[in-house]
Amino acid sequence: MELMERLMPQYQFSEKHQLLTPAQPGALLDAVLQPGVSEDPWARRFIQLR
Repeated sequence: MELMERLMPQYQFSEKHQLLTPAQPGALLDAVLQPGVSEDPWARRFIQLR
């Protein structure tokens, strides 16, 4: 047995999240490409701390 298999927990479940929206795919892609939370220095720091 490999070291990683001995030390890592064995998960018995998984999760899947999805959000259905009436928006067109092109509009969603445009929204994703806009600067967002990751561009905010405070938010970036909180994400790093997480």
